[in-house]
Amino acid sequence: TIKDANVTCFRGGVLVGRMDYGTVENCHVLSSEVTSFQKIGGIVGFVQFNSQDVKILNCSVDEFSVKSISSAIYSAGGLIGFLQTGDRNVLVEGCSVSNITLEDVYESKAEDKIWDLEQYYSHPFIGDICNFSKNENSYDTYTVELRNNIVDRQMTDIPVSDRPNDNTG
Repeated sequence: TIKDANVTCFRGGVLVGRMDYGTVENCHVLSSEVTSFQKIGGIVGFVQFNSQDVKILNCSVDEFSVKSISSAIYSAGGLIGFLQTGDRNVLVEGCSVSNITLEDVYESKAEDKIWDLEQYYSHPFIGDICNFSKNENSYDTYTVELRNNIVDRQMTDIPVSDRPNDNTG
């Protein structure tokens, strides 16, 4: 358990800044803050493209805030800021976030907001999930599973995609 952390960075998280692969299990962040720009999370800031599997299991974040180091934040999430899936399996299970505050979230001024915001979404749970695989079979071969997770409340005052759900922007 990490409590009362105050992190300032370009991109990162309270526990892990960049994660390439592996498992994070039973980790908890309480009453903490990150001042940053992009790819910001309570547990993991960003999960980088790799071919080895990723698991985030039974982790929680409570009373977490993200503040901007510049004009606006993007790819911010209470649990994970930015998740690149790629040619691997990803499992996020049994995790929870509560009392998440995202300040100064990027809002697109472009006409084509879907293209502009594709990598800029934020959400109380996982800010952004992207698959940059060049393998045409990756969607049939690998899975991204979000199971039994809890988000205490959705945010209505931040930009989201045309397909948000309870777990992603």
